[in-house]
Amino acid sequence: MFLELRLSVILFSARAVAINIFTLPSRVKSLVSFFKVPKS
Repeated sequence: MFLELRLSVILFSARAVAINIFTLPSRVKSLVSFFKVPKS
């Protein structure tokens, strides 16, 4: 039971990390485009 709980926690955190890694490029791209807006 305890081992299953730890395994599910590890899987959950690994999935969260994977989601962060996959969404990072789009977030960086939106930040870059936000800062590249002409100041005129």
